Amino acid sequence: MGGALALILCCWLFCGGLLQAQDSGQLCVRTYADYDADGARGRDELLVSEGLGVELMNMQGVTIATGFLADSPFAVDGIFCFDRLASGEYSVRLTSATYAGTGAPAVSARVLVGSPPPLIDLGARPLFEAESSSHADLALDNQSARDLLLAAGALAAALLLAACTLALLVLIKPRGSRSRPMPLAESANR
Repeated sequence: MGGALALILCCWLFCGGLLQAQDSGQLCVRTYADYDADGARGRDELLVSEGLGVELMNMQGVTIATGFLADSPFAVDGIFCFDRLASGEYSVRLTSATYAGTGAPAVSARVLVGSPPPLIDLGARPLFEAESSSHADLALDNQSARDLLLAAGALAAALLLAACTLALLVLIKPRGSRSRPMPLAESANR
């Protein structure tokens, strides 16, 4: 009886959390460094993980929430999400002292409760030229370093595998190819 009561309690808590989660929606923003300011993320344009704020506005243009990308649990992916939203139209815009948005001043999306959250991509161009060029160089350097590390790791793994294979071949000799010496007592009886 106690086990059944515990199971019912667990189901109630779990299902209650699911039902509560279905009562609100979410809207997410992904930010990237748009060095060429074309509004589309290029291969060498990295995600921005700090230095940006995001404002959420209702359809009347009133700011109803704000947040900083650096405080987001998804900052390494350049993503900031607004939770507990009712279904409806919302707009977002970037705020920053070091970046300027490259697209429209505000971008809108429709949130539907119970549906996957919309993900809005927003480009940001560094306001200072020195920062822009150093980030682009850093992006290329990081990619080159990753490629070099991957190649070195693959080479090390191949060498280790070859060394292990050679050691096994030397240590384990085929048993069927050699004849076994007979003990002296057996050889004398023959």
